[in-house]
Amino acid sequence: MKLLSCAALLTAMVMPSFGLDPALAKYVSGEAKQLSGTRVDRALASPLGLFILTQASVELKQLDEFTAKTGFDFRRDIQDVVMAANNGRGDLAAARGTFKGELIGSFVLAAGGEKATYAGVDIYHADKRHGPWFAFPEAGIGLLGELDSIKAALDRRTQVTNIDPKLLVKAEASSSKYDVWFAGSAPTQIGLGKGLVKPDGIELVSGGLNLGSTIELNAEAVMKTEKDAIGLQQTIQFVLTMLQAQGQKTMFLPLISNTQTKVEGATVTFSGSVLEADVEKLFSQPRRIAAIR
Repeated sequence: MKLLSCAALLTAMVMPSFGLDPALAKYVSGEAKQLSGTRVDRALASPLGLFILTQASVELKQLDEFTAKTGFDFRRDIQDVVMAANNGRGDLAAARGTFKGELIGSFVLAAGGEKATYAGVDIYHADKRHGPWFAFPEAGIGLLGELDSIKAALDRRTQVTNIDPKLLVKAEASSSKYDVWFAGSAPTQIGLGKGLVKPDGIELVSGGLNLGSTIELNAEAVMKTEKDAIGLQQTIQFVLTMLQAQGQKTMFLPLISNTQTKVEGATVTFSGSVLEADVEKLFSQPRRIAAIR
């Protein structure tokens, strides 16, 4: 049995990602502007994932009672997560995994939570004052979000996916290549140096992280014009130069010492890498992190 378990773990770590899961995508609103996701099984099995789980072992111990009564442990039972947002409105997370919905629901209700039913699906709320709702509309699928968002997602489950085609192409490409991925229009809250980049100059951004002994970041921004692309490249280079000028004073030096930015037409690509061991060192410097906050 141990040999089989090791083989299964190795398979999960090396198997390629297969793109955006259609079983999750069908719950995403056509109004979504940003999509992101995580191959949770691969991320948790990575060196960084294992390190974070070890660092959080005391906090995770508090989940033992929940796991014992519901049979659910996110470290084992979630394979894939897709999150959708529309600049902060109608946010929804859809997950593929192993869920014992009735046991989880019963635990929440016994702890003082509440339940609503819509379209034949029970929707649970752990905290009556605030926090998200969740539901299990079909075997192996879980939804998390505001009540209205979940209801709308349930209405979409029998419909053809109507995600914006351009966004869908980028999401498919990113989710097939990265352990942690993103795709979407630039969030309206982000400023990128308005003197160099117009607020509406970015059409789509996409990319992701691959987690291994070396953590790799790749990102792409499709701009409206080549001038916008050059402006974004200059903004990125300016920020990196400012950080590098601080030398050893910045805790992020390992993260920015191996980066590259290119412009091809109206497209900007950015790549960077860092040793996973250097990222662990950042997590081991709480005082410096707190000082930056």
